[in-house]
Amino acid sequence: MYFRNTLYVYIYLSFITENMMKLIVILILYIIGVILTLLANDFKPNLPITMLIIFAIWAVYHFVSKYSKK
Repeated sequence: MYFRNTLYVYIYLSFITENMMKLIVILILYIIGVILTLLANDFKPNLPITMLIIFAIWAVYHFVSKYSKK
């Protein structure tokens, strides 16, 4: 499930490079999807999933703070 979502994000980003708002929306939807998946699995995350969530949240924060200063 997680690898498939990552592949979709990679394929989408390989075609769209100039519009960073679309990247932010994709990352937010990915975070929501991972959290909902964890809730469906009684929220028993393992370390890679937890690190993936932390990285996705950091990436959204980084891109929002970087591109909202224009």
